[in-house]
Amino acid sequence: MEAYGGSSNSNRVAILEEGMTFTRISMPNNEAQFLETRKFQVSEICRIYRVPPHMIGDLEHATFSNIEHQSIDFAVHCIRPWLVRIEQAINRSLFTDQEKGGPPSGRRFYSQFNLGGTAASSPIRRREGPPLAGVSIPSSIWAA
Repeated sequence: MEAYGGSSNSNRVAILEEGMTFTRISMPNNEAQFLETRKFQVSEICRIYRVPPHMIGDLEHATFSNIEHQSIDFAVHCIRPWLVRIEQAINRSLFTDQEKGGPPSGRRFYSQFNLGGTAASSPIRRREGPPLAGVSIPSSIWAA
């Protein structure tokens, strides 16, 4: 069978002798098209739910740097708008007007999600972010 292999022997007829059978190695076109359709479906699902492909296991076009930026974009453009809506609903329904009011510099009580660890991807950015998750501490305390 080796005598019939290789690109130089393409389009030649192979003679099968002594009970040999032909086994197709390549994939039929309809199966190859099915696989391409499945890849496209994964991309479409990501678009519908606004999720980066690497988050559902599609690493076809993935590198370390673009996954890092896709994760940041996901946190900023997909998760953050929903968190703002939830924060506003919590602030509206949990606190009274007196608890919401405060000095002219800002509100007395409010809820706020902390995406510092998600948006800060490198260890240096994480160190420079807030020291405690979910707790905002004024910088004047750290200066003392």
